[in-house]
Amino acid sequence: MSLSFHAPVAGIVRIAALCTLLASGTAMAEHAYPLQARLIADYTLQNEEESDTLAIHILAALERLSQGKLQFENQFAPQSRAWLELTKTDNSCMFNQIKNAEREQKGIYSRYPMILYPPLRLVQAKTNDAEMQPVDLEHFEPQGHIGIIRGRSYGVYLDRIIQTHPEWFYVRSSMDATDRQVQMLVAGHLQALLEYSRTVTGYLNRMHSGFEYTAAPIKYVDQSMKGYIVCSKTVQGQAIIDEIDKVFELPQMQAAQLRFHLEYFGDAEARLLAPELKALYRQAASH
Repeated sequence: MSLSFHAPVAGIVRIAALCTLLASGTAMAEHAYPLQARLIADYTLQNEEESDTLAIHILAALERLSQGKLQFENQFAPQSRAWLELTKTDNSCMFNQIKNAEREQKGIYSRYPMILYPPLRLVQAKTNDAEMQPVDLEHFEPQGHIGIIRGRSYGVYLDRIIQTHPEWFYVRSSMDATDRQVQMLVAGHLQALLEYSRTVTGYLNRMHSGFEYTAAPIKYVDQSMKGYIVCSKTVQGQAIIDEIDKVFELPQMQAAQLRFHLEYFGDAEARLLAPELKALYRQAASH
């Protein structure tokens, strides 16, 4: 026995069938592996063996432990343009990003941080009378400029000072902006930087520079900084983040992440970060 539909009903059935086909095709495309993520960065993401950068080691471990479900590729863009680039494609991502309410409107964040950084420091050329007392930046009144990177968040407290006293700061937005600002500090063109001491040390080591500096604590800036992965606010971006979160929950990934932090930051700063990392792992285990 054959069934026949009146024309309007047949049309509805055909439309429903087409919608089902499109939906299933979309679902298949969303979950096609590997999920390709375009990592926006203002520097080259080198091979893991060639890099001393903590982020690259962690990204390589994420890709490796995903067992073929994640594939990262480099997309060049300065930090100042990164958030705009995030909206241009379905699968762009950034890493080492501070999470706040405004940014969460623009992208989908990983559940777990990729990197924990020790507190930011005020980095200056070393002088004979240099002291390591905490600096009250609100009353610092620099004689020169303090270097910062356009588009980067320095946390609520420091962001407020930057907004209140823009004349104190030299803002750079070029590719390799951090390296350029360390160069300017070495050359005496900047009085100071807001930066992690390990970042400055890493650059000076690569350049075989004998430049000596102090990295003074900043008053009211005594908490670690959490750097997350954030992806396009799309179905594809959500799929990438879901897979990243699964890998972060693996014991092998957590062991690698802890080891990379200890090797990168050294004993003193790693002792501050290790308990917080382990607390995050306990949170993941109970999830």
